[in-house]
Amino acid sequence: MTSAGRFISFRDIGILFYLVPFRIAVSVLPVNAVRFLGSVLGYVYCALATGRKKRIRQRLRMALGGAVSDSEILALSRRCVYRAVTCHVDALILHRIGSEALLGKGQITGLEYLDNALLKGKGVMLVTGHFTGIKVASRFLHASGYPHFGVTKKREDDHGASQLENRFLAPYWSKVIDRRRNEPVFVEDKDVGLKIMRRLRENGVVMIFLDVPFSHHLVTRRFLGSARAFPVGFLRLVHTTGAVVVPMVSVGDSSGFRIRFEEAVELRQADSGDEFVQKNIDILVQILESQILRDPSHWLFI
Repeated sequence: MTSAGRFISFRDIGILFYLVPFRIAVSVLPVNAVRFLGSVLGYVYCALATGRKKRIRQRLRMALGGAVSDSEILALSRRCVYRAVTCHVDALILHRIGSEALLGKGQITGLEYLDNALLKGKGVMLVTGHFTGIKVASRFLHASGYPHFGVTKKREDDHGASQLENRFLAPYWSKVIDRRRNEPVFVEDKDVGLKIMRRLRENGVVMIFLDVPFSHHLVTRRFLGSARAFPVGFLRLVHTTGAVVVPMVSVGDSSGFRIRFEEAVELRQADSGDEFVQKNIDILVQILESQILRDPSHWLFI
């Protein structure tokens, strides 16, 4: 039986440990001590997670082809596992770090692309993926005067996860880690489209994660060597509002991070929303793929 058919799995025990006793412990430890603990846990998990590393190596080989040696693939898989652990540990202390101290740890490039997009007055869709630095990027945007919200789901539907994780643990995990200043917009909300349009028409910023199917409207594309579903509902809203699409990638954590805003995407115009989606989704998928391939170990979904 797969974990999806069970109410609880072994993985749930680890998540419960992370959400309750571990979270309480790191709340009283010094920040540097938590980072050291996260590093130790990263190395320990990397040594133990043989099955996960094997799956990551298979995905990396599929994505990178024969251009990368087996030893490089092995090293990448280890970094993927290690960074996944340290990223989630860092998420528990991010709120304890002052804005000025955090901004001093970052290297920001391309911010002028976001500023120029906002000058057009039609709102901005920040399109990104789940990279290691996404929580830091969200905090940076708020601290720098770019309030925004993201689009997520109230309940997960990970077919590899247990019922307990999908129904209860994953939503609670998101609530604990995010500590958002603004409540997210949920796909399940009946007025999700209106909320996004309202923010865009106020010349606001909406963050869209292209690597998760957080949409009622999906298309399947070849991605990193296999088929993957992508959300396209946001593109229909871009077609309606004239919002500017700016790609963003953020890697690292609160001890040091890099955020790169890329030039606004030159979207192909179309008469209908469906035609607009078909003309432009491949452009965005290729951008995300190129961002991941620069350093796959920073993408949390590998």
